[in-house]
Amino acid sequence: MTWSSRIAWFLATGGGWGAIPRAPGTFGTLSGVLLAAAVVALFPAESGQSWALLVLLLITCGVNIVLGPWCERYFGCKDPQPVTIDEVAGYLLTVLIANRERQPWLVLLCAFVAFRLFDIIKLPPAKQAEKLPQGWGVLLDDLVSAIYAGLIVRYGMWLVGW
Repeated sequence: MTWSSRIAWFLATGGGWGAIPRAPGTFGTLSGVLLAAAVVALFPAESGQSWALLVLLLITCGVNIVLGPWCERYFGCKDPQPVTIDEVAGYLLTVLIANRERQPWLVLLCAFVAFRLFDIIKLPPAKQAEKLPQGWGVLLDDLVSAIYAGLIVRYGMWLVGW
């Protein structure tokens, strides 16, 4: 494996987490949790967190788009289980939408649970987005699920007064 393939594999699998055989999407999402936790720790102000999360989201989306064709060739299928950079992007979008000034660690936990739930059940139009070509479907179904999850977390925390 060339160095460029090793780097592509590392990025595509969310730092290798997606290569764990059982529940790769769940483990791959942990890369997003670690990134979001670093943002919360480094940027205590909500506005700084939002900008940092947005930058990370754009980077992970860009990596998804660039690596999509490589992943299909390397793994031999459209949406290989070890490729979890799309879950990282989805989780970051969930946190960005759900981001609240208070209880940031609770937001990270609730966002993880909600995102995994919505990513697994794939409400419309996530299921339809999955069918888009050239890696777009791999990314967009997670972003649609992230919108659902982020809104549920944001307004659920608002309802309970957090």
